[in-house]
Amino acid sequence: MEIPLSEKNSGTFCIEYRIHPAFRLFFLAMTSVILSASTLFGTVSLPGLIAGIVSLLGALYTEHWIFRADETRVSYYTGLLPFLKKIEWNKEDIASFAVTAFMKGEIDQGKTGTLLEKMDTKITKQSLLPFAPELRIRITLVMELADGSTVVVDDSGIRSRRRLASLAGRISSLTGIPLKNNPAR
Repeated sequence: MEIPLSEKNSGTFCIEYRIHPAFRLFFLAMTSVILSASTLFGTVSLPGLIAGIVSLLGALYTEHWIFRADETRVSYYTGLLPFLKKIEWNKEDIASFAVTAFMKGEIDQGKTGTLLEKMDTKITKQSLLPFAPELRIRITLVMELADGSTVVVDDSGIRSRRRLASLAGRISSLTGIPLKNNPAR
């Protein structure tokens, strides 16, 4: 299951990129429906209990990036509330941001760039039919560190390529960290 992240502008000097509040509300609603149904019938079945616990865990899960212009670090929070794991990178340790494309199930990733070049600017089912492999292309916003490693900020389907490229540009201009050329535009 892909968990969608959304951008929240928190003023001129901060971009927050996190799970959309609707995701959490959906799982809270599922938890309340399951609890209401179990109290209405007076018994709790094992499948109902498992579904209630899973939906509650879904409501408590968080993934949150903070990019600030006025700070010297990028912060990432993940985990279940209130037990969050916080990871921070100093801006000096971040070499660049990039939006990359890769094709699931392909060893030769060189095909990915040429497939992106062939595609229409507006992606529809009809435009994908001649190029069925595009359905497996993933677009990834990555933070490349100075030591050569990469950290995935977001990974999404081909339809999100312009959104991720735009977000990468805004993060780059806000933080002053360079943005590499990418095939996703």
